[in-house]
Amino acid sequence: MRATLDVATDPWGIKVNRVELKNIIPPKAIQDAMEKQMKAERERREAILRAEGEKKSTILVAEGNKESAILDAEAEKQAAILRAEAEKEKMLRENLNDFLEKIEWKEVKKEYLTLDEVKKLAATPCKIPVLKQASLFACMTGLRISDILKLDWRDFEVGPDQGYYIRICTEKTETEATLPISQEALELCGEWGTGKVFKGLTRSMTHHPLKQWISEAGIRKHITFHCFRHSYAVIQISLGTDIYTVSKMLTHKNVTTTQIYADLVNSKKRETANKISLK
Repeated sequence: MRATLDVATDPWGIKVNRVELKNIIPPKAIQDAMEKQMKAERERREAILRAEGEKKSTILVAEGNKESAILDAEAEKQAAILRAEAEKEKMLRENLNDFLEKIEWKEVKKEYLTLDEVKKLAATPCKIPVLKQASLFACMTGLRISDILKLDWRDFEVGPDQGYYIRICTEKTETEATLPISQEALELCGEWGTGKVFKGLTRSMTHHPLKQWISEAGIRKHITFHCFRHSYAVIQISLGTDIYTVSKMLTHKNVTTTQIYADLVNSKKRETANKISLK
């Protein structure tokens, strides 16, 4: 541009050093093209801003729904806890017996062996010697199978009267007791040793093997191992032992529990039954 100006101004002795353009009016076609380009750019920016706005709005709505769901869940959880506590409090205050049907009390027949039957059993061989020893020991002490199974030689001690005692804590009632035993009962335990007294004895032996042995002895009663405990009580009372002492030997907490055995051998009832005769 400067070269063109020099050619035009040299004849006049003029030198143009700077040219300022105050206004350029491009052709209409270029103006239209520029206008379209600017409009497109504005629309592009507008679309971007709109999309970003919708994105943020969606995120905010989702976060709001999430927080709302969390609050609803926590509210339901707290309500469930309060309902449970209220129900528990209600149950604690109510007498549950009011909602239970009456349970009819039914007396169960207690089977037992007489002294003669115990002697017959003792004279009958048993295929499992330890079962025979433990059974006769139960007849002579009244101990439950659970206590016999865990009986240890450490439970034995000599008392002030030079007789033997066993110190046990019964498994059923958790009652601690010191019970004297006879020399004959001690001999049934076998040779003095350590650990369990009746080694090898298991509960399974007190089912079929026990029934078989009792049957071979000619005893037709339905006798379980626990019946030996009944037998001990009945035999003691029939031989004149007072009910209080028998209760203590059986580790009963209440003498009323022992009374049922006394009823089985009540001699007065027998005398009454024999008073009326048609012969």
